[in-house]
Order: sequence, then structure tokens, then C-alpha cells
Amino acid sequence: MKHELISAANFIVHLLRLNKQNVCCEPQLNQFKKNLIEEMRKQYYNHWFPHHPFLKSNFRTIFLIEKSTKKLDPILQQAGKKTGLPKAFLTKIFPEVILFINPFEVCYRFGENGSLCVLYDINCLHPWVPLTYFT
Repeated sequence: MKHELISAANFIVHLLRLNKQNVCCEPQLNQFKKNLIEEMRKQYYNHWFPHHPFLKSNFRTIFLIEKSTKKLDPILQQAGKKTGLPKAFLTKIFPEVILFINPFEVCYRFGENGSLCVLYDINCLHPWVPLTYFT
């Protein structure tokens, strides 16, 4: 579960870094990432089935912003609250992205009709990290 959650959190924090307003400082983003991983870990702990990776997969799906309601996912709300990032700020910043966090694989899709992209696969050596961190 560790690599999957790190990959998902890295991706979400990277979306915040891409924000043109640059409202968040790096220590705050790092704290948000830690809080996000902890919130996901608590919620997914009893819903993680490595022998049946897609069992209860809908429980591990994060809608950063849900299209129909324009609401922020509760996991992001809770992590933001612990970090001091207002719900209104996060709702404004995040695009409509759906994350699928399953044992051995993390995927995302922009919108409901976008292509599915893989962030983490068990066959990869490391969780997803933005390329800018390698320079």
C-alpha cells in the first residue's frame, strides 16, 4: 500500500505545484502530502485486498473535483484542513481528475471520458515522481 499511496500523493501535490498562483509554500505542500497519505492509509486500511486488487475499488477512487457537484473529495478536504489549506482554495485549484488507487496500480483520468494513464505499476521500480525533481 505504501508505494501506491506515495504515488497518488505525489501526483496530487504536483497538481498543486502547477498552480499559477503559487499560494502554497514547499513546507506546507510537504505537510499536505504527509496528511494526505495518512488520510488515505486510514480510510483504505480495511479495504485493501492484494489477492483481489479490484475488490471495493470504488471505495479507493478519489474524485479531486466531482463534475456533477463541483465538490472536493473528503480525503482532500480532511488533509487540507489539517494542513491549513482552505477547502475553497483546493476546490478552485484542482482540475476534474479521477484517481484509481488499487493494490499494485495507481491510475488517473482527466474528466469522465479521458484516457486512463498509469502513475504506478508494481512492475515499475519507483512510485511516480515529477521529472522536475531529478534535475
